[in-house]
Amino acid sequence: MSSNNTYKLPKRKKFRVYLKLAIWILFVISIFVGLIYWINHDSLKINSVEIQGNKFTTQSEIMNLYDDEVSGRHLFIFSRKNFLLLPENKIEDRIRETLLPAEEVFADVKGLHDVVIEVVEYKPVAIYHTEDKTYFVNKKGVLFFETPEFYVDDLVLLESNLEEGDLLGKQYTDENIFSNLIKTFELLSKENIKILKISTEDFETYTFRTVTGTDILIEGTDKPETTIENLQAALSQESIHEIQFNNIEYFDLRFEDKVFYKLK
Repeated sequence: MSSNNTYKLPKRKKFRVYLKLAIWILFVISIFVGLIYWINHDSLKINSVEIQGNKFTTQSEIMNLYDDEVSGRHLFIFSRKNFLLLPENKIEDRIRETLLPAEEVFADVKGLHDVVIEVVEYKPVAIYHTEDKTYFVNKKGVLFFETPEFYVDDLVLLESNLEEGDLLGKQYTDENIFSNLIKTFELLSKENIKILKISTEDFETYTFRTVTGTDILIEGTDKPETTIENLQAALSQESIHEIQFNNIEYFDLRFEDKVFYKLK
């Protein structure tokens, strides 16, 4: 014969338990609602944006991207404009990935209401010129900004057979090869050999045209230091020294330990 030993709370005690539970639930809800109100309050929102460093990009372009990132709410509840919740990394990534001139971007909250966005833009190292447009080229070989008119500032001119149309964002050539070209250009300048333009037809052989009309042919993969050493060795020869640099049509430096040249 079995017996039932289940204990049942008196109705009064049950009521007290439910009452305490309800009070705790209301307490938690009130804290959560208060937290939402506090976080979303205007006194804690960013309301001033200072943009620094932009030269090629406009304030409105940067502000549009900033507004896109701070619009809406975290978890559909918390304002993204709260100074504690501002998505600084996303703002930086969005601007850097969207605007071609931007090399680095830094977004820093200053106090409760202010954010400073600093844009470090690429410096042009060359110019790519087509029949009707001119583009600045950055150190990676990317055409990153269309100039309003032909620009002259001791920057080397680039030519090639890139496809026509909008060339913004296009790569002039492989990044490593482009680095070699710019380094060679700088080393030639140190040798007082002024380069007017760099051109290529096959993106393997590159022609450096000097201001005197003499061409210097190199391979894009050649080490700049080796290229200059070979040219110096050729120029030191008595036969070339007597002819003079200006009377030579081209130097061909594409062959290891050999230099070919042709008289005009």
